[in-house]
Amino acid sequence: MHTSDGDPTAPNLRERRRRETRSEISDAALALFEERGYAGTTVDDIAQRAGVSQRTVFRYFDTKEATVLGGVEDLAAELTAALVDEMPENLVLQHVEAAHLRLLEEFVDDRPETIRRIRRIRCLILKDPDLRGAAALMELENVRTLTARIAEHLSPDVNPILPRLLAEAGFTTLRVAFDAWVEKVEAGEKADLTTVYRDCRTTLHGLLGPTATDETPRSGPAHSG
Repeated sequence: MHTSDGDPTAPNLRERRRRETRSEISDAALALFEERGYAGTTVDDIAQRAGVSQRTVFRYFDTKEATVLGGVEDLAAELTAALVDEMPENLVLQHVEAAHLRLLEEFVDDRPETIRRIRRIRCLILKDPDLRGAAALMELENVRTLTARIAEHLSPDVNPILPRLLAEAGFTTLRVAFDAWVEKVEAGEKADLTTVYRDCRTTLHGLLGPTATDETPRSGPAHSG
């Protein structure tokens, strides 16, 4: 017993098992949602498929939809962290996009299984109105979190609208890119996520081009803090 208590690997093993259980529950839910749809799947179905109790499911996830959408939320948290870790003093939309692009490139190159999973989840969201509603609420919370983190970093006298606009624009571009990518893949086209994201970013800049240029002299002081 003393050996077990003193084993420095014990917490790591427990954490690993916790992550494995969470992943097994989420995998079961994702497969069932694909097979039966969201409405046709119960928490008991998920528990049985994962080989756990309903109580265990709710220990790891607050709601049925969270069993699947948790993967998207994890990605959003990483995207926020990637930006905050390298946030420059004079933050503009291009900085947000660059941070997101770097992380997407890392996912595509080093974590292809995660990208495939996100594609499956986004495909479900596009098809299921219940999941779309839950995903929209989750994105709203992610925007609020990123807005708060950006606001903490910027000067207090910056235009208070700026952090929210940066967060909204950043997540909107990501969502549009993921959905466009999913639609291409589902249609049988070869599509690279980072290429689609770059195209969405370029298209957005094209829409904002003349207006953004005209407004730069007036919004400049707010950006510089």
